[in-house]
Amino acid sequence: MRNPWLTLWLNGADAWMGAGRGLSFAEIQREQMRMIHEVGQRAIQVWAVAWMFPWPARQRPIAERMAALSLRVVAGGRG
Repeated sequence: MRNPWLTLWLNGADAWMGAGRGLSFAEIQREQMRMIHEVGQRAIQVWAVAWMFPWPARQRPIAERMAALSLRVVAGGRG
C-alpha cells in the first residue's frame, strides 16, 4: 500500500523541480538572445567602420601617368 503523504510530497517536489527547470531554461534562453544581440551589434560596428572610410585611390600605372604628363606638356600646362 502506498503512503498518500509520500505521494503528495513527491508530486509537490516534482512540480517545484519542473518550475525551477523552466525558469533556468528561460534564463539560459534570455542570455543566449543577449549574446546574439551583442555579437550582431559588434559586427555592425566593425563593418560600419570598414565601410565608412574611403579606400585609397588606386595609383595609375607609370605608362598611363607618363602619357597624361606628356599630353599636358604638349598642351602647354601642368594642371
